[in-house]
Amino acid sequence: MGADRPVTLRDVARHCGLSVFPVSLVLSGRDGVAEATAARIRAAADKLGYRPELNQAARRLAARKSGGTPLNHVIGLLLPGHLGKVRFFYELFRGIAEEVSDRGFGLLMLPTYDPVAHRPLPVRLPPAMLRGEVDGLILHQGMTDEWIERLRRAPGSRPHPIVSLSTRIAGGGSVLRDERAGARLALEHLLALGHRRMLYLGRLKGGYPSDERLAGYGEACAAAGSARDECLLPVGIADDHVVEAPLREALRQHPEATALLTLNDPNALHACYALERMGVRIPDDISVVGWDDTDPLPDAAGNNRLTSVAFDIAEMGRTAARVVIEALATPDRPLPNVTMPARLSARNTTAPPPVRRVT
Repeated sequence: MGADRPVTLRDVARHCGLSVFPVSLVLSGRDGVAEATAARIRAAADKLGYRPELNQAARRLAARKSGGTPLNHVIGLLLPGHLGKVRFFYELFRGIAEEVSDRGFGLLMLPTYDPVAHRPLPVRLPPAMLRGEVDGLILHQGMTDEWIERLRRAPGSRPHPIVSLSTRIAGGGSVLRDERAGARLALEHLLALGHRRMLYLGRLKGGYPSDERLAGYGEACAAAGSARDECLLPVGIADDHVVEAPLREALRQHPEATALLTLNDPNALHACYALERMGVRIPDDISVVGWDDTDPLPDAAGNNRLTSVAFDIAEMGRTAARVVIEALATPDRPLPNVTMPARLSARNTTAPPPVRRVT
């Protein structure tokens, strides 16, 4: 190619002896081309030095003049801004970033949520979003319906495929953990061990545990012949990390409780450390179940001993990115609602309840 211009799709197509259409499909990360041909196209693009970002602006201008909507190969990601502190969000981001990168897209990230105050941050849309330079959006908690509408009404916006990671949204897709099934697994495990009175932690503000998780607890109780209110005892906490005083009071009021269900693994770790400071032995005196299987509670040998409800969080992120990018090729098709399966990682913080003598 001449040194005065970038390599184009037409150059790659000519090199392969193909039309521009299959080359465009492959190099934009879409399906529809046989793998052997796709590999040949990618090899030719590498050999010729094809760099789509060099002529992206020209393609956008040409497409807009003809009434089209060109891809910018950028996905907007709206997540809480504490990825380095919370393993759940790190794994979620890792999965999204891997899938986006594998498909030749980039990410534009915007923090949306204050995890300490449990409320949305005041978000200002960056210029790239206002100019319509984002092809689709992935959202997590903190995004109200009002904000979603503001994103859709941005001056340079077009109909974005939007996928939520925390709740179903009108006109968009979702990739959600199966909280109901996870809750059933956790409670069925404790019931099978013989526990009948169990504490569960809940935020005084912030809406957790979710209605779906509570429904799963209720289903497991009903299957065992117990009412949820008889089986489960709520413990309200203002902060996931501050649990000792509420737990001490709950155990004073309910000495018969032999197990504890927590909100997430960091919350479970704080609960375990608080119980140990109180002289309560785990699992001899009380069993503890975490959630998400992200943060270990190491034993003396360094092995994780925390029983936890597990989800593949990185795969959840990969799935969300895949749904958004594939929706760009089929804009008239409704976005799916995907449910990520739950499993139980049973370890050493759960055991049969202690035998208590009646005097």
